[in-house]
Amino acid sequence: MDLPQARAAIIEKLEKAGTKGEPSLATASVLTTNQATFDEALAALEQEGIALVNREGAKPKYYLKEFAPSHRKSILEKLQKAGAKGSAALYTPSASANTRAAIENEAALLESEGEIVVDRSGEKRKYYLKSLAPEFPILEDICAKLEEFASAKYPEMVSEAELKKQLSKAEAASPFKRAIQLMEGQRELVRLRHGRTALFASGRALRAALGEGISNPPANPSPQSQPPPESIASPDNTGIIRQTYRVLAERSGFPSVKIAALQRESGVALPALHRWLRDEYQHGRAVLSFGDWSLSDEATRSAALEIRGEHYLLVKLRE
Repeated sequence: MDLPQARAAIIEKLEKAGTKGEPSLATASVLTTNQATFDEALAALEQEGIALVNREGAKPKYYLKEFAPSHRKSILEKLQKAGAKGSAALYTPSASANTRAAIENEAALLESEGEIVVDRSGEKRKYYLKSLAPEFPILEDICAKLEEFASAKYPEMVSEAELKKQLSKAEAASPFKRAIQLMEGQRELVRLRHGRTALFASGRALRAALGEGISNPPANPSPQSQPPPESIASPDNTGIIRQTYRVLAERSGFPSVKIAALQRESGVALPALHRWLRDEYQHGRAVLSFGDWSLSDEATRSAALEIRGEHYLLVKLRE
């Protein structure tokens, strides 16, 4: 049984189950010809939001999306009531672990569909209806501003207060701390001390001045790093990327494809592909999915697209 056949068999069985759901999907004789193929097909259907799993009971139950019991309505009503302030929690503290997981899965699906927006710039997530969400600072933009300022000031060092002055009030709140942590981890900023005072220097400028001897740059450049000229996305890349996407989707039978495979088979440099995907996502022409990080190899993980601290392995392009 190949992937398209396993996919069709799962969908057929769930259609018959309807609103009752199917608790014995994994052991159905029609699907056990190739367990690995079945598992892959089921995982893909879950990622795409076609098949949903309700784990709130003693045993999981599988449904097609249109038949599944859903927390969607309660989430949307809660966020409508929260308005522009948003909501930091979608469930009560007394909710069971399975209920929490079900609500979080539903929220992830709503986010992928563009119904809600999740602000991850602070220490805790905040949820909004898309129509009521404010404009959020983008972590990559904040990092770019700080790196540009630190490079311009080199060989002088700069304080945290000086860095913060380069940002808007919204950017200087929670995202600022995360940006500093990210840039230190990527060696874009180097923290030094003068007595008890912490000062920062541009890591890029230091490496250039010392002939790269201070430390090696990270294996995976940060999103705000400037790619070489040949890797900058061009209009020509759109046709190549979309054609490659169609081939991959047709080959696998699934609309969500790995970003790593898209990069490898299109031949477009990863920084350029990331820029293109981020633009498509912001304009509603791409739907990103987390995929299964624990089952992914290093090549798949290294091609993940990071947006607001979240890493996405899969993408579905809209025509």
